[in-house]
Amino acid sequence: MSATYEPSSLDLALEYLRVHGLPYRWAEQDVKVWEAVCPACRAMEWGLTIREPVRNGPISLQCSSGCTVDEIRQALEADPIEPRVEQALALAEQARQVAAESLAALESHLAKGKRQ
Repeated sequence: MSATYEPSSLDLALEYLRVHGLPYRWAEQDVKVWEAVCPACRAMEWGLTIREPVRNGPISLQCSSGCTVDEIRQALEADPIEPRVEQALALAEQARQVAAESLAALESHLAKGKRQ
């Protein structure tokens, strides 16, 4: 999906990408097009296309993985979290889920034992 992203400019979008530590490059075939790693899905490819049809005008964003413009915009404008911290938080959430499931299974087992 591609749509105009305002009030941003190309310079601001590239600055957001730098803040998040995401690589970007100029698409050599067209001076009005840039490619980057999408900040929403972070697919390991040049999946985000940034177009600036008019210099210093509004830009359009399109992700080859299907992220919406709103998802891309929110990810660009979010406070950057160091990737290691983000990964640690994801692992902690997985551990919390495993612990919750284990407690539920234990409670179920104990409840069955009381009924017998």
